[in-house]
Amino acid sequence: MITVPMNGVLRKVVKNRAEGVHSAIGLIADQSPPRREAVMHWFDFMGRPTAFYMGMEKMAMRFGMPVYWRCAV
Repeated sequence: MITVPMNGVLRKVVKNRAEGVHSAIGLIADQSPPRREAVMHWFDFMGRPTAFYMGMEKMAMRFGMPVYWRCAV
């Protein structure tokens, strides 16, 4: 297991795929993404509008990766 900064995840995924390395990615994020529409999406969460990061979903779609979601409340 290694830790990769958020801005280096895409580069690491591309490198792993090129080298044939199988990997799993875990994302730990708070509920405060930057106020840029490109990186967040709004959902109704427990009756309140809440912003969520969108980066991992975009990467999963781009590379055909499965997504498993777990929310700790």
